Amino acid sequence: MKKLLTLLLSLATLTACTDEETDALGLEYPATFSIAKTHNTTPVRMYTQAGEVKDGTLIKAFVQKWDDGYFLENKVETISSGESLVFQNSSLVELQNGSTNEAYEVSQKEGELLFTSKKEFSIFVQPSNNHYTQVSKGILKYKPLEYDFKKVPTGTGIQEMYTTKRQLVATLKGQELHVYTLKYTLKSGDQNSYAVNSMTQSNLFDPSGLSNLAAKDTLVVQEFVIVADKK
Repeated sequence: MKKLLTLLLSLATLTACTDEETDALGLEYPATFSIAKTHNTTPVRMYTQAGEVKDGTLIKAFVQKWDDGYFLENKVETISSGESLVFQNSSLVELQNGSTNEAYEVSQKEGELLFTSKKEFSIFVQPSNNHYTQVSKGILKYKPLEYDFKKVPTGTGIQEMYTTKRQLVATLKGQELHVYTLKYTLKSGDQNSYAVNSMTQSNLFDPSGLSNLAAKDTLVVQEFVIVADKK
């Protein structure tokens, strides 16, 4: 969790203000928030089709075997990446890392700020990943942007492709900007034949998506926040 960009593979336009005014967010522009630290906001939680598993020994064994990036105890980790999020106005924020800038459009949804990158990129869908994709999308509060679907010729091993954009989910907390991240790992199958997939992206957990778990699935999830301090 040393770089926000590696963690995140994943405001409705407000009335304009004069340079001397602050807007409804209470910001004067440009407003810079420097990435400082991250910490978990929930424990590691494990689920199967039968419900939540609360045996700490099983949870610990699972994450140590498949993905040791979870926080088994509450922890605060310093981030020294030098990255910042800079609000240029109420509808535009930039993720800045040295000479690299990525612009995001800002909107407000369900009490959170949703940053949507202006950059597009393509995703290629393989049939073998269909179940993982269904579970992954189901547990995200904010569903990913997907458009311009195209079928891919048979024989390529790819089912289709589509266009998407990165999104970040955040809130302003006084002099801090909190960017929410969700880490999850899905193991499907038994000891003889299985697939394990992990992902970390900016989002919040939606437990309603647990209905997509199959009989031989095990899912672990943990929520984090990346804290950026106002400068």
